Amino acid sequence: RLQQDQELIRVIDDTLMRIGGGSTMDDNRLYNWQSPEKQAEYEAWLAERYGPQAHDWIAHSRKRFDALDDAERQATMDRLKVIEGDLTDAFRRGVSADSPALKPVLDRHREWVGYMWNQDCPPGAYGNLADMYRDHPDFVARFDSMAPGFASWLSEAMKAYAGSLT
Repeated sequence: RLQQDQELIRVIDDTLMRIGGGSTMDDNRLYNWQSPEKQAEYEAWLAERYGPQAHDWIAHSRKRFDALDDAERQATMDRLKVIEGDLTDAFRRGVSADSPALKPVLDRHREWVGYMWNQDCPPGAYGNLADMYRDHPDFVARFDSMAPGFASWLSEAMKAYAGSLT
């Protein structure tokens, strides 16, 4: 019980620091639940953009993540880290966001997103996610901390990729 309380306090401290602008969204914290207030803010933002069905999407996705044990969560986040590393490398090498060479890594990213959503990730939904990566300040901060300008490039790459699938 003490270990759970300490973890909760650490998550709260991290969340408060991020809310106060003290840190960016860390890879290891990407899917750890925020404070109820911050989680409600994210959900309201999504519902405003995509309609009230966003609450159902979130609940469906949460089922997937809650069902994972610690080792599965770590393996899942490790897969994301490799994918994002490959994308960041392509960005730093100057690969155009609409390059067909990105298809294999974006295939892996879209597959990972679908896994986390606990359902397929159709091209239109992937394009909407690209918009969120470009428009939500927490995602912009997270991706731009990997490489300045990466958030915008990633969004463009995801949109171009999604468009090529339709």
